[in-house]
Amino acid sequence: EKRDPSTALAVIIDTSGSMSGTRIELAKQITRLAIRRLKAHDRVGIVEFYGNKHWALPLQSAANKIAIDRAIGRMQAVGGTVMYPAIEESLSALESSGQPERRLIVVTDGISAPADFDGLAARAFADRIPISAMAVGSEFDEALLTRIAGGSGGRFYRVRDANEVPSL
Repeated sequence: EKRDPSTALAVIIDTSGSMSGTRIELAKQITRLAIRRLKAHDRVGIVEFYGNKHWALPLQSAANKIAIDRAIGRMQAVGGTVMYPAIEESLSALESSGQPERRLIVVTDGISAPADFDGLAARAFADRIPISAMAVGSEFDEALLTRIAGGSGGRFYRVRDANEVPSL
């Protein structure tokens, strides 16, 4: 663990109605691929957001593969796109995780309700929690996702299929 410090990863997944079909399946594949790289001593949590936010998997050991698979498998596309509360709550969980390395991934296809995303990005940057924003589908707010990712020290990615994810 000294050579490979523990990581806490939160994955935030847009499960709004527009994510139905291939988009939600791509979001699930992205999540599985991101989590697959974690070690047993790492921690992972999954938050889905739509008109509300919901911890599909509270922050816990990445070794709990059965719970992780079940949480991902249960996700369905419903509701609208309200991203801010999901990012805010995930940041709070990562801040209090005690892990030396912390990361946040946002997977979305939509345009979120307005909020202080610049403030959230600045908070993430100050706490050294980079946010990777991954856009799926064809209609998304690239400017917003780029601002969130760049402002936190992370990166924005356009993901067309799961084969692109390992290279990201």
